[in-house]
Amino acid sequence: MNAKIEKVTFDTIRRTNPPYATSRPPIPYSILMIEDEGSMGQVTQLLLESCGYEVCVAADGPQGLRLVRALTPDLVLCDVNMPGMGGIEVLGTLRQSDTTRHIPVIFISGFISEEQIKEARSLGVSGFLSKPCSFEEMKQMISECRHATSAQAGKASPPLAMALSA
Repeated sequence: MNAKIEKVTFDTIRRTNPPYATSRPPIPYSILMIEDEGSMGQVTQLLLESCGYEVCVAADGPQGLRLVRALTPDLVLCDVNMPGMGGIEVLGTLRQSDTTRHIPVIFISGFISEEQIKEARSLGVSGFLSKPCSFEEMKQMISECRHATSAQAGKASPPLAMALSA
């Protein structure tokens, strides 16, 4: 039993060529992830980058809003329940500006109340994912948002999917 065991680190993940890296977007597509759990943001960033997306991670709502204004990403993945400024407030702020109101926002949360869901829908959230979600679910929702945005050329679209657990 001389099996070699390699410690898996973020550098190891970066060096590998995973099977999910086969479908790269033909045109660069930028994603901003606003996530207060550092490891969740890092792992998601690595996985999405392995698929060809340009990904930036913000640690909280205010930092996320600054990065949205600076980078104008194609899509925002945002945690709902964060200390200080939560995802609903981030979405509301994005929808108030002419330069950011068109950006699709997908909420990712371990728990979201019915009241939060109603408010998010009224503000034009693009979709919901529950934590934990599979990477395939996330890629599918990103793809749906990308196609809906390009097809509607900036028009607001209804929420795409709901994958929340009670």
